[in-house]
Amino acid sequence: MRKIDTSYVTDTVAMPVKSGSIDHLQLSYQEALQSLANVLVGPGIVNSNVYILFGCVNSGSGSNYVISAGAVYYY
Repeated sequence: MRKIDTSYVTDTVAMPVKSGSIDHLQLSYQEALQSLANVLVGPGIVNSNVYILFGCVNSGSGSNYVISAGAVYYY
């Protein structure tokens, strides 16, 4: 699990936010969500496929798409 040590940050000492810190935190969320999605989708994940986790139902007709709220996983 990715974490940033903030034990030295106090009321009088600030921590500068650098792009590496933001990238580190973003990767931690991506890794956690990817692990959860892998459990939901299963072992047969194929690169460049979109997997509907829930919702995303088309209630339109023809070329008129009305997609309901939901979540997708793109690997």
